[in-house]
Amino acid sequence: MCSIIVVGLCLILTGCMSWVETGGQILDGSAFAEKTLALYINESGITVQQMQDKTGKQSLLISTDQFPTVKVRATKPDSQGVFYLSSLSFFCSSSLGWNEWTMTLGGKGIFRGNYVMFLHIDDKIVTYDIVEGKILHNTNRFIENDALINLKNRHDRINTLVTWMHEQTEKPYFANQKEFESYWKSIILPEIVAEKQRPQSWIKEAVFEQAEDIKWNKTYTASLFPQSMQVMRNSGALLRDWEEALDWIYFQYRWNDLVQVLTKDYNVTKLKG
Repeated sequence: MCSIIVVGLCLILTGCMSWVETGGQILDGSAFAEKTLALYINESGITVQQMQDKTGKQSLLISTDQFPTVKVRATKPDSQGVFYLSSLSFFCSSSLGWNEWTMTLGGKGIFRGNYVMFLHIDDKIVTYDIVEGKILHNTNRFIENDALINLKNRHDRINTLVTWMHEQTEKPYFANQKEFESYWKSIILPEIVAEKQRPQSWIKEAVFEQAEDIKWNKTYTASLFPQSMQVMRNSGALLRDWEEALDWIYFQYRWNDLVQVLTKDYNVTKLKG
């Protein structure tokens, strides 16, 4: 009976978030470390929560339906309604586990009014380092420094990959992650797709290197990718990132879209508090 009550309570507190998505928070108790003082929503899918932790410190938690696994943290607004961005938390899962991390942010905005509040965030949002996180890989769970090192290394690789993607010409517009995956997978990882799906630049007569149980075409790698990406691909690190953190890659690819969503002006209506 106790286990049923605990599961029910977790589902209520996490709303529409999946059990896997909140797994790290449930295990370490952080899901219960603060409470919602007030809740505001907008018909465009913006949600603002006024939060208070166990020490009494208050903050804002801002989210959007367009990026449901992203939460932006900000300071408590001052007497003029001015607040400062402090962090961004992100979660992504795959069949192999999940990555969960928090990154320091810089920027400011305004949140003021009464029952209907005006929300504005300046478009100068600055990202800094990942400062904490957790990883679940198969049955292995990584926390603290072990997780932080792995997450920072993965973040650097994903940034390198996404920068390269944006530099490519004639790439299509992607309406969703499925289209994104279908297009890029055959280009960056042709070894794991059907032969007929491989790009025309694929070179059969090539030098190969074995890694992650796959023979990587080093000749193809050198013909398409800069030096900064060649070791990533030939070592299988790019494959691991693709399989374990595709949601993260797609999120990073759409970073400018997130900024555009967050920096619009909104009127949000109080539902609670």
